[in-house]
Amino acid sequence: MWRAALLSGILLTAVGAVGWSGASFSAPARHNPGNSFTAHTLAPATGLTATASGHDVALSWTAAPFATSYQVAGGAGNASCSGVTYGAAGTATTTAFSDPGRYTPQGTWQCYRVGTTYRSYTSLSGDPQAAVQLGFVATGVTLSPNGSLLATLDTGDRIDVTFNQPVSAASRPAATSKVCARDSSDTVFLATTTTSGACGVGGEVVQLGRMTGVPITTGTDPRWDATYAWNAAGTQVTITLGARIAGATDAVLAAGTFTFAPTSVSGFLESATGAFHICDTNSGGGNCLPAVSGNF
Repeated sequence: MWRAALLSGILLTAVGAVGWSGASFSAPARHNPGNSFTAHTLAPATGLTATASGHDVALSWTAAPFATSYQVAGGAGNASCSGVTYGAAGTATTTAFSDPGRYTPQGTWQCYRVGTTYRSYTSLSGDPQAAVQLGFVATGVTLSPNGSLLATLDTGDRIDVTFNQPVSAASRPAATSKVCARDSSDTVFLATTTTSGACGVGGEVVQLGRMTGVPITTGTDPRWDATYAWNAAGTQVTITLGARIAGATDAVLAAGTFTFAPTSVSGFLESATGAFHICDTNSGGGNCLPAVSGNF
């Protein structure tokens, strides 16, 4: 039966294993020496991940049984990779692939798909997809209140900023940086180097970024001590407000949603790979200025 199926060139369909696909066996028997490939199926790869690395993209996945190589495809897409039109990106004989120079427009999404190849056969369905945000970008900011005064920026409040790749240690904000809120511009400055006085009066040099878009209805341009704790991967910083050191009152916030804009100061927020400065503008159609989630 097996030899007859090979010689006749019929399509052998997928068996019931979840995620496995059929393969068209139209090659002569000599392409399958020793009759070693007898499952009638060619499994797709699994565990595909796509990661921004400097201005490149790195892919990795888990090997598929019988695979002799993999076909990598890519295309502009979205976070869910729905409706993507793929084009060939390259071939890999291992479970890793690099797509160099893939970073523009920064903040847009690129999707990848990896197909399994066994000699002249390829997987027909179930090939894994993965999305990655191109370039070096801040992917999200989350606010966590201290549990006392709601809608108020004050001591104990926490701000988590997440990036799509590691931030080099040398370009992270100084441990002595402060946080302050400017009433007249409705701006919260994260990691400002100014260490005293009312917020914004003499200008602020900001090493992390600004949050804007929510009215600061009362306050006296307050300033706080702050701590900056990074995760082991260098992809997230947790800012915790300490004691208020300037301003007679804390910052009371109206309803609304902040937008985060990373610092444009050279030398700060650079990628660990390649030392590229973080994207600080939405020019080109990407999302480099994420909306802030949560509230105080």
